[in-house]
Amino acid sequence: TLFGDGLATFVAAFIGGPANTTYGENTSVVGLTRVASIYVIGLTAVFAILFAFSGHLTALLAAMPNPVIGGVAILLYGFIAVNGVKLLIQEEVNFNNNKNIVVAATMLVLGLGGATLSIVQGDLSVSISGMALAAIVGVILNLLIPERKDDNEFTEVH
Repeated sequence: TLFGDGLATFVAAFIGGPANTTYGENTSVVGLTRVASIYVIGLTAVFAILFAFSGHLTALLAAMPNPVIGGVAILLYGFIAVNGVKLLIQEEVNFNNNKNIVVAATMLVLGLGGATLSIVQGDLSVSISGMALAAIVGVILNLLIPERKDDNEFTEVH
């Protein structure tokens, strides 16, 4: 997905178009509706493109009250977060293990806290932020932090 998104952004920039994104909200919509048909999603994309050319529909959507949009945003982004937690539960990730706690906590803070890593060298400037930074740091931490056998055991102190 990251490769495809990067390639699409490269092509868009090459022909003078704006950057694009893969929308995490789609994960929420599929999860809430339980409709994961490629054909339904493709047809929805076609309708969205066609509706974008309708000034009346655009005005109708723009007239939607901000609290409604805010409520939908909370539900959509919250669903994405809960899906991540659900996956951790399903995979039975052991959070008695300190390594798992450090990796997960670091990823949460970086991803939700708006952290940005900027590297500037001469005329070249690269910036990574949000979930991309959290994912990269999570993979690196998982590779670098050694697994300890006693991490899963509690020592009783009297």
